[in-house]
Amino acid sequence: MRLEQKGVPAVLVSHDIFEKAAHVQARAMGLPSMKVVVVPYPKPGEDKEGTRRRAESILEEIANSLVAHP
Repeated sequence: MRLEQKGVPAVLVSHDIFEKAAHVQARAMGLPSMKVVVVPYPKPGEDKEGTRRRAESILEEIANSLVAHP
């Protein structure tokens, strides 16, 4: 969030179970419009492939958010 405060495009990445808290924290830091990208929380017993798929599932959204930054 400090980068965003300094004008450097940034994205907040959060597990889905912490999404509300991420938005609350962004507002508390004076960044109510900061983009929050949500990644599903890992399932018990998830293997490395599952972790990779979850990470890859948000890459495009992160990149697009950074490029489209006002």
